[in-house]
Amino acid sequence: TKLLLNMKDAQAIDSAAQNNLTLDDHTKTSTATSKFGTASLFFDGTNDYAKIIFKTSFGAGNFTIEYFFRVDNAGNNQNLFQFGGSFLPDDNGGPGLGIRTSRWRLYTGANTATHHGSAGPSNDQWYHIAVVRNGTTTKLYVDGTETISVSDSYDYSSRKYLLMGGGFDGSYDMYGYMDEFRVSYMARYTSNFTAPTEAFADKGQ
Repeated sequence: TKLLLNMKDAQAIDSAAQNNLTLDDHTKTSTATSKFGTASLFFDGTNDYAKIIFKTSFGAGNFTIEYFFRVDNAGNNQNLFQFGGSFLPDDNGGPGLGIRTSRWRLYTGANTATHHGSAGPSNDQWYHIAVVRNGTTTKLYVDGTETISVSDSYDYSSRKYLLMGGGFDGSYDMYGYMDEFRVSYMARYTSNFTAPTEAFADKGQ
């Protein structure tokens, strides 16, 4: 586990004890709703971001980026998370995930984006999301079900900057909540699975 944000005790800290998390503008933990425990990370849709700089990147290897999220208006175009080469505007990059015209948008490789044909999330509902690269394929799993699959042999060595709650284009900010955000340097899921039913353990993963 490279990053683990449990939002335990209403705190936004890395339980894997490897990264420093920066909360911009009005980003905060909220006890209004949570998937597990008593709090989640809240983004108000205007310049709210959580930022992390990793010491090492995914490179050309496997990875899993997973978390639970809930948005108040799923019809709004918004980015949920995105990796880039810096925190500067227009540094789009990837991997990343967003919602466009009520459809999932998966970012991979050289600023590519893939729409899925079926509807995306609904309002005020918690979803488990997992973006997984295994070999040269990256997949999006929604509540354990494969939803998008794309070829992806991109070398992400320069993509060490993680932005949560928006995208590097400076728009499409998220209005909603995140809980249990975990980044791993392995392909945790290679086929459909049962979404986690409890908070991730801090250690031994």
